[in-house]
Amino acid sequence: MLAIIALAACSADTRNSNVPFIADSGGQSKTSLPAVSSAAKTILTQGSIVVDDVSVSLAEVEEAFAKSPAFVKEQVTKEQYADLLINKKLLEAEARRRGYLKTPEDVERETAEKLRQAGQADDILAEEMRKQGMDKEEFYAELAAQQAIYQLVTEETPEVSVTAREVDNYFERTEPDAQALFDDQEIQVMKLRLKKSLEQEKKKEALTSFVNELREDAGIDPLP
Repeated sequence: MLAIIALAACSADTRNSNVPFIADSGGQSKTSLPAVSSAAKTILTQGSIVVDDVSVSLAEVEEAFAKSPAFVKEQVTKEQYADLLINKKLLEAEARRRGYLKTPEDVERETAEKLRQAGQADDILAEEMRKQGMDKEEFYAELAAQQAIYQLVTEETPEVSVTAREVDNYFERTEPDAQALFDDQEIQVMKLRLKKSLEQEKKKEALTSFVNELREDAGIDPLP
């Protein structure tokens, strides 16, 4: 499905469209994820929250969480998932306000054309819908939302850079014995991996900051 999304000019991966904003977790364990917000607790105890033009119900959380892949359930609890769903709804609402959200019909036409140009069969989408338990309308509405969110996030979290000095300083703090244990080539490989990791961390921080701005604007407590 990644190929399909790339063809649709969007890096979001709808294989896991029931995983809202899961990138925020960074692949962490449940215990290392942020504490559950009061908004998420309200959903679980009172059944829903409604803020401005965003609403999230317990039924939505439970249905989406139940459909999530096993790796998601290993990373987040249902309570943490509720916060992720809040984030997704806020991002989608902001993308809609900025005019980024296309109609499902437009997305369907664009995707079909890109598949045709790439020589891909249409039935690959039908199989994806079947796997996710979605009908065509639901599938393209979700794809439209993810594309709009991707455009918004790309705009609000510009490319980050990590300097060689930053990498060297971090490496020296975390690997004080590296010079004695590894040769120069191995150390260079380790530093390249570290640079990518630091870049991802900066991107995550920028994205979390933007999402927290949306949460605060909506009167929802931010995540740490």
